[in-house]
Parts: sequence; C-alpha cells; structure tokens
Amino acid sequence: MDYEPIDISAWCNTGAEYYGYTHYDVCRRSIFAHTSPIYISVGGTWRMFDKETAQYMLTLIDGAMTDVENRSRQHAHGYVAHHHGEDDHLGFLNRPLLEARQSVQQRIREHRVAWLTPATAGSSIGIRAKPL
Repeated sequence: MDYEPIDISAWCNTGAEYYGYTHYDVCRRSIFAHTSPIYISVGGTWRMFDKETAQYMLTLIDGAMTDVENRSRQHAHGYVAHHHGEDDHLGFLNRPLLEARQSVQQRIREHRVAWLTPATAGSSIGIRAKPL
C-alpha cells in the first residue's frame, strides 16, 4: 500500500464494510461502520474553513429558528409549566440556535469572509471543509 505525505491540515476517517453477511438496513446497505473524524494539523493550530459551508450552516440555523417560531406546536404563554423551568419556552428552544449562529458568524469574521444573508447564500450545500 502506498501512502501520500500530508502537507496541509486536513481531516480523515476510516470505515469498514462487511460484504459476507446477509444483514441489510432499510436502504438495503450492508453492515458499515466508520470512525469519528481524525483531525491532522500541519504547521500549527488546527484551522480549516469553507465559506460555502458557513453560509449553508447559517441557512440551516435560520430555517430551524423559523420552524420553531412558525411550525412547532405551542401552548399559549403561561398555560403550561416546562421541565426546563423557564417562562420563555421559545427563547429556551432558540437559545442553542442563536449560540450556533453566533459561533458561525464569529468564524466568518475570523476568516474575513463577507457577510451573506441566507437569501444571498445560494444553494451550495458543501459539507467538507477545505484547507486555508
């Protein structure tokens, strides 16, 4: 087996598929497993960023917030006690989404990418980060 040297920061994982067994999932795929990402830093601190992925993440976050606000079934305010103990249930549901949005926006600022609203983000759905 030949190996190529890694000269840029990257990520990889490894997977295994067993073809000799007759068990399949609902999509008729054979048994398969893979590791979590393994991050490789070359020349310093781990650092990868992809503008299209960041823009798409903002679109996903905004869509999730819209769904929480407009599509989730909610009792009228003040008529139910929530397990989380907060009066503002929508605020509770949106908090992790707001934190995620702030985190992505911070990454955009760190990488000096022009701010784009979801309407101008386009339809790119790239999910793999590219090296700087």
